[in-house]
Amino acid sequence: MRHFLMAAALLAGAGVAAAAGKQAAAKPETDAALANSVRHEIVMYGKYSIWDDVGIEVSNGTVHLTGVVTQPYKKADMDRLARNVAGAAQVQDDIRVLPLSPNDDRLRLRIARANDQIRGRAAEADPHTGGKRARDAHRNSRQRVR
Repeated sequence: MRHFLMAAALLAGAGVAAAAGKQAAAKPETDAALANSVRHEIVMYGKYSIWDDVGIEVSNGTVHLTGVVTQPYKKADMDRLARNVAGAAQVQDDIRVLPLSPNDDRLRLRIARANDQIRGRAAEADPHTGGKRARDAHRNSRQRVR
C-alpha cells in the first residue's frame, strides 16, 4: 500500500511539472513567429499528406486556419495542434473536409503513384548526373520526342 501511494505521488508530481513546463514555454513575440510555429506543427503532423492544403493567417494572436483536408479527424487534429501552440490566444477553424469517397481515395493513390513514376524517370533522365544510365535515358527520351 505504501509503495502504491509513493508511485501515485511521483506520477502526480511528474504531471504537475510537465504542465508547468508547458505553460513556461516561450510565447512567440510576433504574429509571424506564431504563424511559423503553427505551420511547423501542422507540417510535422504525421497524417498530413499531399492532398491536404491548410492555410494559416495570424492577427493579434488569433490563428485563422483555412483550406481542405481529406479526413474529418485531420480537421480536429489541426485545430488541436494550433490551439496547443504557445501564444495562440484564439483559433478560428475554417478548414473544410473533402467529400469522403473510396473512389476518390483510389484516384488519389493512382495519381500519387504516377507522380512518383514521373519523378523517377526525370531523375534517370537528368544529363547532369554524369552516369551512363542517365545519359542513355536522356538520349532515349530525346529520340522518343521526335
